[in-house]
Amino acid sequence: MAVFADVSAGRIITSDKNSAYFIGPDGQVAADSLQFHVDASKLHLMKMGIGRGKDLSSSAVKIGVKTRPLSYVGVAITRKEFYQMGHRNSFTWEQVNRELYTYDSHANRSITHYWKKQGQIDSTFRAPTPSFAHDANTTFYYSGLYIFTDANVSSVYTTCNSTKGDYPCMDGNTCYNYKHVCDQANFCSSDHKDEMGCPAPLYPGQVEESEDTPLDDDRNLWRAKHVWPYRTDLAFGWLHKYTKQSGGNAITLKASPIGVTWVLSGFALNPEHGLSIAQPVTEKLHMWIFIKVGGQTKVRLGEILSLEILISNKWSEPVDALLSIPASDDYSFVQIDREDGSLGSPVSGEQQILVPMFEKSKRVIYVPIEPHRTGSMAIPVRLLSVIGGHSATLKITVGHDGIQDRNITNYQVDLRQANSERLPDLFITVEESHIAPEQRLEVYVEGSAKSYVNVIGDIVGISFFPKTNYDLKTTNLIGKPYYSGSEATFNFAANLYALNMVRSLGTLDKSKLAKITTSLNVEMQEMLSYLQPDGSFLEFRWSFRPSTWLTATALEVLADGTKLTDLRDEFKMPSTVVNLTASWLVQQQDNTTGEFFESGEFHNRMYVSRTNIYVDDTEIPANLALTALCVASLNKAASTTTLGEDALKAIKMGSVFLAQHFRKSVDPLEVALATYALFTTDETSSKQQALSYLKSMSRTNKQMRYWSSQDIAAELIETNGHDTTLRIMPKKGDSVGAYTVAATSFALMAYMENSEPISQLNEIQRFLQEQHLSVGGFYSSHDTLIAMRALTRLADKNQDRATYDMTFTFTSDQDDTFRKVIRLNKDNWFDLQRFQTPSHWGSIRTHVKGHGIALVQLETSKHVADDRDQLKKPPIRGIIDLGDFNTDITTRGFNHSFIDYKLCPRWNGESDQSGMVVLEVTLPNGYKASNWGSQRLVKKKRGTTSLRAAQHLNGLMVFYFDYINKSRSNCAEFTASRKYPVAKIAELTRIKVYEYYEPSNFLLTYYEKIELNKLTVCLVCGSYQCPYCPFYNTAGVHSPYSVYTYLIYSIALIIQYVLYSMVS
Repeated sequence: MAVFADVSAGRIITSDKNSAYFIGPDGQVAADSLQFHVDASKLHLMKMGIGRGKDLSSSAVKIGVKTRPLSYVGVAITRKEFYQMGHRNSFTWEQVNRELYTYDSHANRSITHYWKKQGQIDSTFRAPTPSFAHDANTTFYYSGLYIFTDANVSSVYTTCNSTKGDYPCMDGNTCYNYKHVCDQANFCSSDHKDEMGCPAPLYPGQVEESEDTPLDDDRNLWRAKHVWPYRTDLAFGWLHKYTKQSGGNAITLKASPIGVTWVLSGFALNPEHGLSIAQPVTEKLHMWIFIKVGGQTKVRLGEILSLEILISNKWSEPVDALLSIPASDDYSFVQIDREDGSLGSPVSGEQQILVPMFEKSKRVIYVPIEPHRTGSMAIPVRLLSVIGGHSATLKITVGHDGIQDRNITNYQVDLRQANSERLPDLFITVEESHIAPEQRLEVYVEGSAKSYVNVIGDIVGISFFPKTNYDLKTTNLIGKPYYSGSEATFNFAANLYALNMVRSLGTLDKSKLAKITTSLNVEMQEMLSYLQPDGSFLEFRWSFRPSTWLTATALEVLADGTKLTDLRDEFKMPSTVVNLTASWLVQQQDNTTGEFFESGEFHNRMYVSRTNIYVDDTEIPANLALTALCVASLNKAASTTTLGEDALKAIKMGSVFLAQHFRKSVDPLEVALATYALFTTDETSSKQQALSYLKSMSRTNKQMRYWSSQDIAAELIETNGHDTTLRIMPKKGDSVGAYTVAATSFALMAYMENSEPISQLNEIQRFLQEQHLSVGGFYSSHDTLIAMRALTRLADKNQDRATYDMTFTFTSDQDDTFRKVIRLNKDNWFDLQRFQTPSHWGSIRTHVKGHGIALVQLETSKHVADDRDQLKKPPIRGIIDLGDFNTDITTRGFNHSFIDYKLCPRWNGESDQSGMVVLEVTLPNGYKASNWGSQRLVKKKRGTTSLRAAQHLNGLMVFYFDYINKSRSNCAEFTASRKYPVAKIAELTRIKVYEYYEPSNFLLTYYEKIELNKLTVCLVCGSYQCPYCPFYNTAGVHSPYSVYTYLIYSIALIIQYVLYSMVS
């Protein structure tokens, strides 16, 4: 009998495998083995500790390290909440052991059990493990040994063909294939050998935490949505040093947040003793005394806000804290008269407030401030005390009273044929005086009128905004919120297509790429949060059914994202989501006719069928637009990813259906989309017929071509009386504007698929350039997405963009000294250039020379008040109304601390109901609504109304409805409460209701609350001087005894207490 041990080399030993065998007289070999885990973590120890700095603050944290001399040590610090989420920048012994075990993956490994805390491995138990083998031959195999002998090392007889990947079950009769290993099917029914050594099965949606899968792993995408925004937070790199001869050293880390609990991680490497990993150290760091400054960050001119200053004393003794707020021309302080409690005159000097603090106590005081100008400003606050100081700053934005009215003027400059051009004047449609001549009517709020000129390179009309950190969203492109699946899809697509534009020019540097891909990754996680396990997409997270048109749109965007294979280190598209989404989309097709159906609500009325067909003598909607969208999306996915046979069959059936029925439609959008879809497929017989039919439906205006259900007026270029100078007037929205942009964009893509002449393509893209209603965007997210896709493809056809170089010279007819020069070339071609005009009236003259193409925009805004007739009106008057909503907005509480809202929009259009509708309610400054309460309302009413989402952000309450109809049954109810003291609140507050995918159908109005404007600093308790207010802490004395009786009785109690103390 012989016994031997197989010991791994090196200091780190993960396991010990012992094998025993015996050779009998007949040459038969009997063998067995045993494996047990070896803990190497105690061979080399490392200790760490967190020390306070000399200033006793948390601005610098000194890390003390103790281990063997001349060891290489590294430390990192992470916030505890991130550490608990699994977002760690450290490694553990468990990770090291699992990695080393992979080198023995073919052999027996210890049976392991994990104990987890908060989703992460806390401790591990590994039991000694006998061999899985059932004969001598496989015993040596599972021990990791190769044998060379002439003895009879027997194995169980089997007919399994190992060359084909077949292996025997323990009964020796049944064979299982390598494909059956760890598939949780138990192919070996008697002994489950095919499932031996496999990880525990996961329940649906579970991620195997013990594997520590990286954030870019497909299975972890559901978590990365919450974690990803913090990937650049704190110390993701390790700070490192070598220990001294004593074995110790100190490393300084910066950790400035106040009152934060940190987790310290560390490791050490020694050439003689190997690896050591320290136990994580947790400690809460804070200053002994510090302040936090809060308050309303957005106010209007004339309002009084209060700084909310929290003073926290962590010292074990009482401390006197001196607060100092410097004087500024931007604001003044509001004081309360100590004699009568009235508001005194504004104080402009520096304010110093002495605040006594008890030991280990907190105190909040309010300092009222009245801003004197609009714009952004910073209010610094400094704390001084005997144990240290601290400073904090509150940044506020001051706006104008009233409701903002915006206009935009577009003009495309094309110098590809000429080398210079004098543009028509950009006319600013704001009067010089804010009061109408010979009237007392204020046409706009004084000082609120502003105008800006934007210059955007290329024909796409959408560029990056450096001030927004290269992150394109609905908020900065089209001025819309984003709380739905379609908006999240748009945010991802806008950054994706803009990235492709920048890369096409070949001038993308690493810093820009890092910012863009960071935004791209974050937006992708937000988009995928609306993805369901079956591959469909929801418009809202609380929707009952997924949306077919949204899923098709998302599929095409995801397919475009898979093309960024060369940016795998910076961005990774999930490998399975395209196939998963395509599989679900195929299931929405009629297997007989080939058309696709909407599984949810028609949030976007573009895809409501306008054509009917007969099937078995029954008239049904043809769903031409929806079918064409699904066919085009599936075909795009098929061009980037290998799809199954079902998807390819669905594309074929859908294209045949479109070829059979497109002639029956008289709707431009349906025909444009069907034509484009046919050109993307192999259906060659009907392509040219569809294109001819599409051309016959086009409309023209001033050498521009477009597709719409009605005539669209071009931007007006006119003269003014005897002045023959041409002036461009602002773009006015159309009731079918988004529909027109989408139809024209699909037609443009169909033209490009057929390689139509560039002159015809330019006619179409010039029309699209005039349709911008915002900086870079069009009407809504969906039409902007389609236009971006079409214009980006057209721009890629231009091969000489690298040679573009244009110089713009802007002057003003109101200021002879003003002259602004902007140069666009390949270095800044896709960066928005923007400047403010010298005056808010008159015209801007523009002369441009060079070579290239660009879009020039004039953006004008003003605030109107006191007259609803001055507010912007929709093309179709009264298409949405709110009834007498002022009576449904009520205040309550002594100082109107609560505002109750009930708003019930109604649809008055020709159709029975609208598409998706958004209700935006601006809250008075200082008030806030509860997101939890609003979302609870949505969950409560989603079964009886069309209300689907609610969100409060930065003083704006947003509600989403699937639709609104001609009744007032779809209402939004919520309560806003005072969060910060604000006095003299502006009377007018904005309300807007609009159809999201056709936003020219809207209602813009305001509600008035005069009682809020009458609130003083005393009434909102917005000052540390509130005890001087006349009603502060006062109450009537309802007693038969007089005040003098109470006074005498109090004096007697005091004397009694003093005498008792002396006797004691």
